[in-house]
Amino acid sequence: MLSRILVAVAGIPLLILLYASGGIWHYFLVFVVSAMGLYEYYTMAQGDGRNPYKYPGIVLSLLLLSFKYFGGPRYSGDAFVAAFVLISLLTLLRGDLVNVNQDFGVTLTGILYIYLFSFVFNIAALPRGNSWLVLTQIAVWVCDSFAFFTGATLGRKFFKEGLTEISPKKSKEGAIGGVLFTVLCVLILAETGLFPGADMGLTDGAGQLRYGFVIGYALVAALACEIGDLVESIIKRGFHAKDSGALLLGHGGFLDRFDSLIFVLPVISLFLRLFA
Repeated sequence: MLSRILVAVAGIPLLILLYASGGIWHYFLVFVVSAMGLYEYYTMAQGDGRNPYKYPGIVLSLLLLSFKYFGGPRYSGDAFVAAFVLISLLTLLRGDLVNVNQDFGVTLTGILYIYLFSFVFNIAALPRGNSWLVLTQIAVWVCDSFAFFTGATLGRKFFKEGLTEISPKKSKEGAIGGVLFTVLCVLILAETGLFPGADMGLTDGAGQLRYGFVIGYALVAALACEIGDLVESIIKRGFHAKDSGALLLGHGGFLDRFDSLIFVLPVISLFLRLFA
């Protein structure tokens, strides 16, 4: 617990500062998280007897997000095709006919999975995008934290069973608590004026809170957060790994800390483009 607190004390202000600063700092954040996250993903796969194209996959992933940041999203499709072709060539050169499908699939799945984090760029490109990134990160932290605390105190007291076999320690009570507290927190933050409500669309022209939009945003963020957490759980379960890594001490690895946000970012990006 002490190591978790120390990492949080140092990491939370740093992340908020990077989101708020924008520009090249967003690229730096996505670059580091993507590199470390994909390294952990491939390392888990190797620990389970798979043989992905580890370092070529990491390099291709970083090139993809670099194309997206410096060249714009219009190049992303072509870059993915190029990555597919290059991994195919490496498969031919390796010449392993026994494990070819699983190694090929694990490599490409890892690239696509970690690429979701690059939706930081998509949200940053929206009006008041940096503010949306900060609010979205806070929503994820609240959802994760209160799902844990609610589950620890009330778990299995009402529904008498866990949430899913994928992650047996999670409970339905915890999941509901995470959603409810996320909605409450976002409403409070929107009401306090800490964020530019009119510019972000949190308030209307008369300065009144847009309750439907704010609650919808919080619900979407919370549900995507919990789905992202379960997706990483099933990945770790498939690789027979407890944590994705140990670089963040008590928090585990980078994937363990950013798994929820990886799924929240593309979903929130779409939500904001449709409704903000």
